[in-house]
Amino acid sequence: KPWPPTRASRSFRAAFFAPFRAERRARRGAPRGATSMGCKEGLKITKVALRIFGALASALLLAEAVLTFCTPDIKDFYGFCNWLGHGILGLLVGGMGCFLEIRGSMSSVANQFQWFALNRIILSIYYFWLGCWVMGGMGFLHSETDLKPFANLAGIIAWTVSLGDLLVSCTAECRPTSTGEATPPTSGEQAAEPTWNPVVSATPA
Repeated sequence: KPWPPTRASRSFRAAFFAPFRAERRARRGAPRGATSMGCKEGLKITKVALRIFGALASALLLAEAVLTFCTPDIKDFYGFCNWLGHGILGLLVGGMGCFLEIRGSMSSVANQFQWFALNRIILSIYYFWLGCWVMGGMGFLHSETDLKPFANLAGIIAWTVSLGDLLVSCTAECRPTSTGEATPPTSGEQAAEPTWNPVVSATPA
């Protein structure tokens, strides 16, 4: 037969379980949907941060293309082709990255699941390529010894944004869009139309 609980054991039990009971009361007293709202706000901040860092990486690629055109290295025909090809590639790819980031922030894409997922997946592949391009020693940043740490940092940022875009590609903020068509009123909302009574109308005033 178990021993009856003493006053000391009750005090110890109350002190031990007090934090757990306080946490349970706090959870019960929290407003409904507060946790989901916090997750939505955190997801929104993450998306904005990915767009900012992604646009920054694309802008760096554009700046590198401009620097390539400003410092021509034309020794022969093959050097001219290499210089021109690097410059045009930076302009086209960097411009495409900036365009996709701006396009992905618009409501017509951000509120549609299939377009948002396609936008983020394409950008994920693009930033993965950009990280490989920078880390592989290509471009203007690796031509200067002092700029190699910045090149490595840019590559890591591009890979991080690539992984983040892939993770958030299925988190479109789907909202119902109004089609502009008026919905028919229900039976309870229909206004009673006035009826014509011939007896009342024929009665002289």
